[in-house]
Order: sequence, then structure tokens, then C-alpha cells
Amino acid sequence: MHSLTLGGVGYGQHNSFINDSALHHILFRLGAQLLRLSLVKLEALTSHTFQIVGQYCTQLTELGLVSCSNMIRLDLIQTAAYDEVQLELMNLMRAIGLRLTALDIRYSAEVSDPILRTLGRYAPRLTRSDRF
Repeated sequence: MHSLTLGGVGYGQHNSFINDSALHHILFRLGAQLLRLSLVKLEALTSHTFQIVGQYCTQLTELGLVSCSNMIRLDLIQTAAYDEVQLELMNLMRAIGLRLTALDIRYSAEVSDPILRTLGRYAPRLTRSDRF
């Protein structure tokens, strides 16, 4: 298996059944084989997802985190918790960034200057963002 998509229910609906723990179990078994991972409308995922993906999906070239509304929440940007999110994103990019060519974070992240710097530093082959 080279590609895995989780979520993606109908317009305006989100899936709350797949949380970080469930994702951990799925990627523990399948992550090493994946080149493409797409997580869509999974509102129960948190910024801890970055650590899980970085740990188990080291061969990824394409990553989609679309409409995962709790991963990088706007209300965390001005808090200490945002520093933790930044650190987890940086660690993810350290783990998979060298291979990553496509990243889609539509409706999941407030793309701030620190996030752009992290992507630029750790994902030099990133040629596509937002859609794949």
C-alpha cells in the first residue's frame, strides 16, 4: 500500500471517530509503506498527529491534512500551547521534510510566518502546497 486516505465524509460533515490514538494504531501497522497520506475532515485529531505521522510515516512524499480543524487552532496562536504545536510541526518536518514534495493543509492551519519558515527550512523539495 502506497497511499492511504482517512476521513472525507460529505460536505459540512466531520468525522470524530478517528482520533490520535486510532491514527497511532493505523500508522503503526501501515505507516512505513506509505508514500501518500491524506487525512480529511478528522476533527478529533490534534497537533499530536504531527508526532505520530513523523514517527511512522518516514517515506512520505505527499501529506494532506485537510479540514482537520483542531490540529492548529486559531485560538492557540497567542498562547504557550502554540509553541508546542510549532515544535511538533518542526519535528514532523525534520522526520519527513527531505522527501516531502506536496503538502495540503487547507482549513487545518493558520499559516503563519513561523510555519512558513519551518516548511522552508526542513522541506526543501516542497513544490506543491494546498492541493494534491
